[in-house]
Amino acid sequence: MGQNMGFDIRKQDRILVVAPHPDDESIGCGGLLALYGEQCDVLLLTDGRHGHSGRFDGKEEELIVTREKELFCALKIAQVKNVCMLHVPDGELFAHYSVLKNVDIRPYDYIFVPNRKETHEDHRMSYWMIKKLRHAQNSKAKLAEYEVWTPLTCPTRFLDISSVIERKRSMIEQHESQMMDIDYAGKGIGLSCYRGIYMKVPYAEAYMVEGDVKFIRKVADKIPVSWKYKIKNMIKKS
Repeated sequence: MGQNMGFDIRKQDRILVVAPHPDDESIGCGGLLALYGEQCDVLLLTDGRHGHSGRFDGKEEELIVTREKELFCALKIAQVKNVCMLHVPDGELFAHYSVLKNVDIRPYDYIFVPNRKETHEDHRMSYWMIKKLRHAQNSKAKLAEYEVWTPLTCPTRFLDISSVIERKRSMIEQHESQMMDIDYAGKGIGLSCYRGIYMKVPYAEAYMVEGDVKFIRKVADKIPVSWKYKIKNMIKKS
């Protein structure tokens, strides 16, 4: 089991990883899934039909089936047993909250979702839709944002995934139809390598937990304005 910084994940905790498209779960949370897979469920929002370049010669219906198979292969490596697929058309997530609201998220202690600043619209929408659903269901789960296309600017927690880095790589590589476009495995592992700097370990994943942000803002609000200027000057001189 990898060590963590700030995550107090207990054996009885239930974890939900929300993936807008097949492969987001492995790129963003592959290490988390590899470490805690038996405690994790995955919620796949879209069918991923548009996740390809001009090099794909088949029909979109064929790609949907292919990407589902790739997802199950990846999650088998992490020993994830439960997957819920909503089959929303790729790129149309914004118009399908009515489908998502039927998912019961109340049993979960942690919900991992792409961060609100992601450049991909489906990723951004998944954050706001899950946040809305969490409020509607009065869920007590801790909401953790992860990074796929867009790195977090102010991550608050890091997870040491050094012991499972090759499993994460293998999980990403199962999404072969997407690897035709971009070397997601190499680039995803590269980001994990960079994030390891924060924990002084070879590889880590970065997250931002909602409650942490509120706490940081409260602390920042209590700092006298004169001190804030001093801190800024110290940073400029360093």
